[in-house]
Amino acid sequence: MFGFSKRRMKLGRLKVHLSDSSQGLRSPHRPAKRFSHTNVEGAVAENDDLNRQSSSAVSEFSHCTSGSSENWMVLSISGEKPTPRFNHAAAVVGNKMVVVGGESANGLLEDVQVLNFDRFSWIKASTKLYRSPNSLPLKIPACKGHTLVPWGKKVLLIGGKSEPVSEKTSVWALDVESECWSLIEAKGDIPIARCGHTVVRANSVLILFGGEDAKRRKLNDLHMFDLKSLTWLPLHCT
Repeated sequence: MFGFSKRRMKLGRLKVHLSDSSQGLRSPHRPAKRFSHTNVEGAVAENDDLNRQSSSAVSEFSHCTSGSSENWMVLSISGEKPTPRFNHAAAVVGNKMVVVGGESANGLLEDVQVLNFDRFSWIKASTKLYRSPNSLPLKIPACKGHTLVPWGKKVLLIGGKSEPVSEKTSVWALDVESECWSLIEAKGDIPIARCGHTVVRANSVLILFGGEDAKRRKLNDLHMFDLKSLTWLPLHCT
């Protein structure tokens, strides 16, 4: 097994979910079966990926395993624990995992939760008014089924089912250090609004595939977003 320390983590494959366990114990048992959890984009130390999910009980970053072991460890996490949720999105930037939005028993969420891997503690990002490209004050919409992609010291939030409803796929950028959002003014052939889609980043380009539209119709279209020109382009595959 790999070791954990306050100064540095060297992980194999780390899987994370929010559970009802509060014990800092090792367990031979796998977490319960689940759906609508999230794959975490980003890197920690060795560029390893994470999975994270919440249960209906107390939220806690609780289980992890190395890539070569079937044994799980339960980790004790400090701080105010996030509301249990699903259909959220998460990404890793440096030593932090950023969790945005999702859906709880009370509806859609708009909060930003940050898990610090150095201290193993949850922090809720400050609630702010954000500025749009035309300088109008606005807030990030509550959303679910969106994607979160790391980009330098920022994370990009793409699409999702939101309140209020949007007709087109929006792209937001969060500066993780300043905790400040900005709405990217995209150009080109902007895809229709959707949730449950997939987005990956290749250098300065985002590739978006599929999802479900507002009428719950399944989509299989492919789009590219150039982060340099802030332009959407449809991709046609043969």
